[in-house]
Amino acid sequence: MGDKFGAAECLGAIAGYARVKGDLERARAIEEEHLALRKEIGDKDGIAIAQAYLGRTVWRQGDYQQAKELYEESLAGFREVGNIYFLGQALSGLSDIAQEQSNYEQAARLLREGLTLAQNVGDMSMIVNTLDDLGQLARTQGDYKLAAKRFTEELIMCREAGYIFGTSSALQGLGRVTQSQEDYIAARSFYSEAIVLSQEISNSLTVALNLSAFATLAAAQNKPELTARLVGAAEAQIPSIRFEMSKTERAERDQAVAATRAALGDETFIAAWEEGKKMTLDEAVSYALKEE
Repeated sequence: MGDKFGAAECLGAIAGYARVKGDLERARAIEEEHLALRKEIGDKDGIAIAQAYLGRTVWRQGDYQQAKELYEESLAGFREVGNIYFLGQALSGLSDIAQEQSNYEQAARLLREGLTLAQNVGDMSMIVNTLDDLGQLARTQGDYKLAAKRFTEELIMCREAGYIFGTSSALQGLGRVTQSQEDYIAARSFYSEAIVLSQEISNSLTVALNLSAFATLAAAQNKPELTARLVGAAEAQIPSIRFEMSKTERAERDQAVAATRAALGDETFIAAWEEGKKMTLDEAVSYALKEE
C-alpha cells in the first residue's frame, strides 16, 4: 500500500510538471492514471484532490462539461472528508467554469460560499485567494469600484501577514483595474511592485502573469515591439501561461497579441517575440521595469 501511495504522489507531481510546461494532453493522461490509482487505494481525500486537478486540466482544454462534473465530484468528496482548503479550490474551479459560460451570478455565489467557509475556519490563504477571484470577477463585470475594494482587502491582509505571493497577486489585480480605467501610470506602478515581489520569491508563474500584464499595458500605449517581446518573455517562463489566466485576462492578452501582430506584420512580430523568449527570468523582469 505504501508503494501505491508513493506512486500516486509521483504521478501527481509529474502531471503538475506537464501542466506547467503546457503539455495538457500528457498532463490529462497522467492525471487520469493518478485518479484511478487513488480509487484503487481507496484514499477519499486523494481521490477528490485528483478529481480537482484533472478538472482543472480538462477545463483548460475547453471541455467545460466534464470539468464541471469532476469539480462537482471533488466538491462532494471534500465535504465528506472535511478538507476545507481544497473545497474552496473546487468552488473556485466551478466559478471559473460559470464565468467561461458568462454565468456571473452563479460564479459570484460559488465564490461567496468559499469566502464564508474560509472566514469561518480562519484560513487566510483561502480567504485571500477567494478575494482575488472575487476581484477578478468584479472587473470582468465592469464593476471597477468593487474590484478595487476586493483587491485592496486582499492586499491589506497579505501585507500584514507578510504573504508575498498574495501581495503580488493583489497588486497585479489593482494594476489591471487601473489599466481598465486607462490610468496607465498607476497601472505601471502596481505592476512594477508586483513583479519585483514575484522575482523576490522566484515564482515563475506570477512573474509570467505580471509580464503578460505589462504586455497588455504596452499594447494599450501603442508599443507593439515591446508588447511582442513581453509576450514572448511571459511564455518563456510558463509555456501554458494563457491557460493560467482568467477569461478576461486571456481575452485582453489575445487582443493585444492580435493588434501587435497586425501592427508589426508576422515577420517582425515573430522576431520580437523570439527575442523575448530568449530572456531569462531576471532579464525579462529588468526589461519590463526599464521600458517606459
